[in-house]
Amino acid sequence: MFMSHVRRTTRPLNDFQVFKGHTEQTMKAFGGPVMAHHEAQLLVRDDQKRSGQNSAAIYAIHRRSENRILQIFPASKTACLPIAA
Repeated sequence: MFMSHVRRTTRPLNDFQVFKGHTEQTMKAFGGPVMAHHEAQLLVRDDQKRSGQNSAAIYAIHRRSENRILQIFPASKTACLPIAA
């Protein structure tokens, strides 16, 4: 039986890409494309932990099928306290 009336929706595999850089102009693809948004978030959080708090990297999660940025992780900022006299 041929089922030509059945409509199958397709989702692109590995649709999410993480970008990393010190500024918006220097951002480059980080790691390979992943299948889900939460996997991309895990890549970012793992790299942030490895880099430490002094890292000034900006991360962005890009959805390739829609060609748009879904989430931006700003650079971590460290507070500098004044020296007590």
